[in-house]
Amino acid sequence: DIRRHRADDELNNSAASIFGEHDFQPLAWKDIKVGDVVKLSRDQSVPADIVLLDSSQPDGRAYVETANIDGETNLKYRVAPAEARQFGAGSAGNWATSIVVCEAPNNRVHEFLGTIYTQRGAAPIGLTIEQLLQRGSTVRNVDWVIGVAVFTGHETKVMLNSQAAPSKRSTVEKRVNKMVMLALALQITAC
Repeated sequence: DIRRHRADDELNNSAASIFGEHDFQPLAWKDIKVGDVVKLSRDQSVPADIVLLDSSQPDGRAYVETANIDGETNLKYRVAPAEARQFGAGSAGNWATSIVVCEAPNNRVHEFLGTIYTQRGAAPIGLTIEQLLQRGSTVRNVDWVIGVAVFTGHETKVMLNSQAAPSKRSTVEKRVNKMVMLALALQITAC
């Protein structure tokens, strides 16, 4: 448990590039908020559930490895919507006046629905699972990706999908522990 706690602290204090006033600034994973525009580089882990807005690829494609989520080592591709790439053109500052509306946090790791509304009067941009980079996945085969955080911390799909570790105690051990506690309680009341 102590090693797991230390590993969690190390991961939560890892730096990610978040768009600030005029450019990207390093920020700890634990400080990322919903709505932050995040830039990730090749082989970097995804710190939150992020909607892909643009990538270094001309077609807006990004590849992610999801081995930490579903155990599959093959790469999955995600694609930034064409309308988003044209609107953003790789500049995070263009997204400052946009609004992302999406489903409430849930544990369905293979489903996602949302919409981007731009303040420039453009048509709404539909979002599906093909635009979502999930926390714990790793960016591969692209120089960089830019996206907006939609779920952070314990509200990410991976965290909501995780289950408590099962008890490693056998049924016999649990029963013996109850009997010992009962015997102890009887001895205390008898004295």
